[in-house]
Amino acid sequence: MSDIIIRIADEADLSEIVSFIELHFVNAEPSLTAYQLNDENNQLASSDEDDDKFIRECILNETSFVAHDMLRNQLVGVCVAGKIGPNEHEESLKMANVVDDRKFADILKFLAFIEERADVCNRLCVPESLHLHMISVHEDYYGRGIAGKLFKAYYDNAINKKFLALSIDCTSLFTSRIAEKYNMDLLSTVTYDEYNDFVGTKVFIPKEPHNVVRSYGIKLNKLLL
Repeated sequence: MSDIIIRIADEADLSEIVSFIELHFVNAEPSLTAYQLNDENNQLASSDEDDDKFIRECILNETSFVAHDMLRNQLVGVCVAGKIGPNEHEESLKMANVVDDRKFADILKFLAFIEERADVCNRLCVPESLHLHMISVHEDYYGRGIAGKLFKAYYDNAINKKFLALSIDCTSLFTSRIAEKYNMDLLSTVTYDEYNDFVGTKVFIPKEPHNVVRSYGIKLNKLLL
């Protein structure tokens, strides 16, 4: 691990982060792999200006991190975090209603369902939270604690920047374990079957053990007193 450094992402990392997400996050993210309505005319877009704009904003806010292998001179992990407010689910639904890609729209609707259930800002009584939107590690580097180190960087940075709260929606059981290690409160759970029943069709069929989305949050001002 001595050759792998965790550092805050900067704007020069944008294109590499976007490529990393396309190659490693999209193919491993449980909610994406659980999606069932694919066909040859309906594939998640590999690149999107709105996604790039969103990631750039998270980078410019200095709330995102990368793991960099110094020997190979490449990214081996990313952590993208940004601010969310009390009406985040409404923003996700708005975007779902205007995107052309059906899979992306369905994922956004599922995300809105999760966000509304978690109700992070109202549950934690804060005007905004620093939300970890995605954390991903190169598959060749699994089992080396990189995700935990990225999470710690995100967590410590939020405290240093005096954010009032942290939150995360964990589609992976392994990410849930990291959140629990940091004593984050379980705010809500959503099963894929529950969402399928809500929309009236099998949009998602999850793979074990990632069959529940768990939303966590923690109010940081308690730590700053």
